[in-house]
Amino acid sequence: MSWDESEKAAQQMGDYVSLKNDGDTMVLAFLGEPKPVEVDFKGEKSTKFRFAVMPEGGTKSKSLDVSKTTLEGIKKNKAQTGTHWFRMTRHGAAGDTKTVYSFEPVHALTAEDLKRFAEPVPAPAAGASASGVPF
Repeated sequence: MSWDESEKAAQQMGDYVSLKNDGDTMVLAFLGEPKPVEVDFKGEKSTKFRFAVMPEGGTKSKSLDVSKTTLEGIKKNKAQTGTHWFRMTRHGAAGDTKTVYSFEPVHALTAEDLKRFAEPVPAPAAGASASGVPF
């Protein structure tokens, strides 16, 4: 899937990746480049960076909205974002405005993973929303 196709798919999905508590983790693969999006979280508008991701073991891609700070952390492993699974870890309690997320490569994507990710993403059901609550 191309970077542009990933963004289009992410806009249509409406399902978001979220870690709720300090120490929560998830393994995921990045499916494309980030795109800036304006989000409204609890009445406050801000710019986030949206990735299309696939949670390990998942069958449907999801959206991951990150802050500029988190984006900088992901960029440290930019060369591996299309070739590896990553462990995302939350560092901060629920509601903590200073929460940060770390990303570390776990293992390489297999040929089967890459083939599965290349399959078209189905359109959302009628009435589905592209809005969600990031982090």
